[in-house]
Amino acid sequence: MQYLLYLVIAALVLGYPLLFLAHRSRQERGQPDRNALASRYFSAETAYLRLLRREIAHILLAADIALFGRAFYAALEWQMEAGESGDGWKIEQFNALKAQYPRAADFDIVRTRHCTRYEKTDRERLDQMAAVYVDLSRLLMLDRYFTNHPKGWMLYDDAEIAAFREEVSLLEEEAFRSAASEAMKRFGIYYRDRASTTDKPAYEDDSYQVISLTGNPNRQVTLDTEYGITFKKSREYAVYSLSQDENDRQVVALHRSNSVFSQDFAIGPDSRATVAA
Repeated sequence: MQYLLYLVIAALVLGYPLLFLAHRSRQERGQPDRNALASRYFSAETAYLRLLRREIAHILLAADIALFGRAFYAALEWQMEAGESGDGWKIEQFNALKAQYPRAADFDIVRTRHCTRYEKTDRERLDQMAAVYVDLSRLLMLDRYFTNHPKGWMLYDDAEIAAFREEVSLLEEEAFRSAASEAMKRFGIYYRDRASTTDKPAYEDDSYQVISLTGNPNRQVTLDTEYGITFKKSREYAVYSLSQDENDRQVVALHRSNSVFSQDFAIGPDSRATVAA
């Protein structure tokens, strides 16, 4: 009986600390390490800023290609300057950005929400977005620099610049085609009621001028029906021609040109489009 009592006492003395340690271990397993939690938070914040930068870029590309181009090259120029500067300069730049944007959400000029429309953006706000895009790019590059990002700190490498130029080229081509289509639509509406009064139709408004190139001394003789389009705002020029293929289907061709329509330049691999008669 005495031995049994000693055994119970020993179990209480030794068992309670073991139970306490086991309980504490379970508690610790249920609570994430604060450093790991902070690391995940900052990773999420960086991902948020990267996504926000992409949203702003897409809005600018859709609204004003030239404006985004200026912002892109401004950020690229800053990257080149940063590459030639020391840590002291980079720290000053980082502190200035953090003072201007104390929280990550302060960069959200877009007001990103799943129910927010981006279509209606005025000129002043677009200019502000361009400035924020540059600042975001600077902050992300500095963050990558000070955290020794495995892929390096520069955002604008050769591949990024090439992708940007290709995208801008495609967007400019789309805008050019769309503008030419709009000019010819206006010309068609205007000329519809005047076809019997002139053999050299012409149309002009604040945005476009469309003239017939039939008999134009700067053009080679052709069986195609050709029109010269002047885009007044962008100071660009196009030759729009109509012809028939061997199946009597109408073929529309669009080329860039000069101010006197003496030369044609391809605007892409699909400069000609066939339309069923």
